[in-house]
Amino acid sequence: MDKNDENWREGVFAQLVEDNKIHRMAFEMAKTVQQPDGPLISEMDLISARRYLRAAIMRLTHHEARGLVAEAAAALSARGASGAAAYRRKKTRG
Repeated sequence: MDKNDENWREGVFAQLVEDNKIHRMAFEMAKTVQQPDGPLISEMDLISARRYLRAAIMRLTHHEARGLVAEAAAALSARGASGAAAYRRKKTRG
């Protein structure tokens, strides 16, 4: 990936992270798929999911990243938040 493409993807990531609509959708999605016996997903988990979202965007093809819709970005963030909550639970249980 050349530097221009990497910078463009960073810009896509920044726009998605700053979008409050995507943030709200991601939190609702994460709560919807939360397991009954699983860890509660918090706002901090959603913030932790930014690393997951960034990594996902960097792995997408240019065409996929350009066509990424709000719902798909929210779903990626929700998946990352779920993983962050599971990791937090594992770490606190020792």
